[in-house]
Amino acid sequence: MNHPDRALTAANIKYLIAIEEQTLCGAAGSVRCTQIALALGVTKPSVYTMVHTLSQFGALRWAQRGRVLLTPYGRQIAGRYRLGCAQLCRELGAVLGLDEQECRDAACAVLAQLSQSSLDALLARQAPDCTG
Repeated sequence: MNHPDRALTAANIKYLIAIEEQTLCGAAGSVRCTQIALALGVTKPSVYTMVHTLSQFGALRWAQRGRVLLTPYGRQIAGRYRLGCAQLCRELGAVLGLDEQECRDAACAVLAQLSQSSLDALLARQAPDCTG
């Protein structure tokens, strides 16, 4: 069950983006917790905890053999946040000269504070042919 009235944290957003990026790279459309841990530089127990949290939001579900799969709702919000993160990283990098990891961390923190209408406005600022 998804909870659109519950706000996602910066950490939730960071995990969703990483999971979406990992699933886009794989043919199965799902990802192992080990891959998520490696991508984010965190432990597997941290990943399991976040998978449980994001499952409660309705964004993820467990797939076969311990793999994680984004739900349709999860794909929708992860894609929006990935595009928003990319937009903010371009702007933060240009203005503040932050490295990639600093940009991503700052962008996820900003995204966690935005209303859906503000996120819509940010996404509308992207060029029509921009895919992230």
